[in-house]
Amino acid sequence: MAAPRDSFKRNRRAHDERRAFLDAEFAPRRLLAYIEALEQAPSRKGATVTESIHLLSSPLTAEGYAGYGDVIMVSPRGEAGKPANQGTARRYDHLAALDNRRPDGARLNVSAFRCEPRPKGPFTIEILEKHPLSTQIFVPMRAKRFFVVVALGGDRPDVSTLAAFEARGPQGVTYRPGVWHHPMIAVDEPTDFACFVFEDGTSEDCEVVSLSDTERRILSV
Repeated sequence: MAAPRDSFKRNRRAHDERRAFLDAEFAPRRLLAYIEALEQAPSRKGATVTESIHLLSSPLTAEGYAGYGDVIMVSPRGEAGKPANQGTARRYDHLAALDNRRPDGARLNVSAFRCEPRPKGPFTIEILEKHPLSTQIFVPMRAKRFFVVVALGGDRPDVSTLAAFEARGPQGVTYRPGVWHHPMIAVDEPTDFACFVFEDGTSEDCEVVSLSDTERRILSV
């Protein structure tokens, strides 16, 4: 006959194994996604995955985004608007500024971007860019949702100000001059954007930096 202590150990081990199985089976999907992101995140040589820092996203609102730019949408702050088009529409004015700090040389470039969707799951924020002398505006022409990643800073981004926002189809955004941002992050399906920015074709139009290992963040989409 097995000793009581040995029997207790076997029962405890079986209980722990069943508990681990149930935890893994029924854990919330968000927690599982977070664990997967930690395991898949690139790490520095000799570093552990627990050192990877995740960037959590928030819904895009005019108030939350105010430090980086403007949100372009119908009634972003609850404005009533005014009647237009023989009463068949409402108009919402002065939603954003379009700043040109080279008025003698830069011209307004109205362009369109077709962005392929990012695969679902975690990916690494490796680069940021800024337009130091012009506002840049992105307005979706066909989108369900997309992500906007922004930061403040000078010659380099201040990653302590890095923020991510999840935008919905009817929302456009601006980046104020000098605001660091990631290229548009489309998800779910190819997404078209209209883009407005003042450019003169020189290197002053856009600055791009690669983030160091310690500055990089993981965003799940």
